[in-house]
Amino acid sequence: MLKMFGSMFLLLYSIYLIDTHLVEPLIYQKYQEELAVETARDYRGLFLLLESIHPYLNETQWGTLLEAISSESNVPIDARKYSLWQLPKHATEVLAAKGTWVEDWEEQLLYRAINSEIVARVGPMGESDIVADVDKYYEIALIGMYSTVGLMWVGWQLYRQRKLEKATVRFSKGDLQFRAITGIYALGSLNNSFNTMADKLERLFASNRNLANAISHELRSPIARIRIQLEMLGQEEQRQAQQDYILGISEDVDDMDELVDEILSYARMERRKPSLNLQAIDVHEWFVDQCEYLKTEVATPIELQINEELNEIYADHQMMARLVRNLVTNADKFAVTKIVIGLDLRSDLFRLWVDDDGEGIPEQYRDTVFEPFVRLEKSRSKKYGGHGLGLAIVAEIARFHGGKVEIKDSALGGARALMTWPKQTSPYP
Repeated sequence: MLKMFGSMFLLLYSIYLIDTHLVEPLIYQKYQEELAVETARDYRGLFLLLESIHPYLNETQWGTLLEAISSESNVPIDARKYSLWQLPKHATEVLAAKGTWVEDWEEQLLYRAINSEIVARVGPMGESDIVADVDKYYEIALIGMYSTVGLMWVGWQLYRQRKLEKATVRFSKGDLQFRAITGIYALGSLNNSFNTMADKLERLFASNRNLANAISHELRSPIARIRIQLEMLGQEEQRQAQQDYILGISEDVDDMDELVDEILSYARMERRKPSLNLQAIDVHEWFVDQCEYLKTEVATPIELQINEELNEIYADHQMMARLVRNLVTNADKFAVTKIVIGLDLRSDLFRLWVDDDGEGIPEQYRDTVFEPFVRLEKSRSKKYGGHGLGLAIVAEIARFHGGKVEIKDSALGGARALMTWPKQTSPYP
């Protein structure tokens, strides 16, 4: 703290010295001529009065008058012959022209000729002890103020720094939910940057933990089935039965291969945001093409409900295609007779949804279905399939587009997966 305060104090004191010894003299020098003229005008009346009185006083009376003026007022005055003043040449020229020469405007030191032989001088103006003390106390108070402000500023910065340090220590010790304080106590934008980093790290740690658990869990079933089928294959003599076991093994290997691909895809998305190739999509033509492709993958009939006034959206073609595919294939597992894909624009938000007429999803599970490796159907049967990564990938794609995805009630009575993302993502004005 002392080191920070010392550097802050030296900075403030340097600014003070620069102001008093460089800036102010430059300003005074710039306006010196104007101030000298005004100072000369201030005492011109006194000089004129002395010029008028001098011819009527003898030397003794003249000296007594000048002494009385100097002692009774705050205006010291003296009068001597030209030769006794040792004036510079340009000063004698000014005085000869009946002008007032200002030797020092700051101390109000002025000269003017009373007649052809005598020159009177006003000043230098003295400074009382009270004024000197006030000036001294002002300097002390100014330095004290700088010190106080510097100390308060350093203390405030250290307080906010300690707050951030506390958040860093707690996070490093495993409290992944702890975040740095924001608002007035934040250390610039550093706290928000720390919180953003902490969110990403927490998500990454959770993803890695879930990834490890899921890999060990998801791979056990196909590996166990392969092992059993291999044992049965060795015992079976009939060729048809052997072919059935071989086919089962092939399906399990395909299942594991698909799992690995899904895990790698999700890991890449979770690790860092990919570079999006945002392009305009002709929604009517594009969604028709997607439906034609999906008909080869799902058994449930698909219906489109696209706002006729909406012609195009702006998104990454490949990612949006994967999002639609994942939503539709997930809906196909639970749909009974129909799946509906809808798209519209509402309140500057694009809305893409996939409805099914299945049993729906209870509200208490609607947030968890987008977490990786979460499946509401716990039996992991071939009927429902999947590895719990499809909707997690959908959530990541929505996030990359600046939007979100959530589960609602479908108009068909089942579940609606709704993705919304801002219109500002597109080139629309």
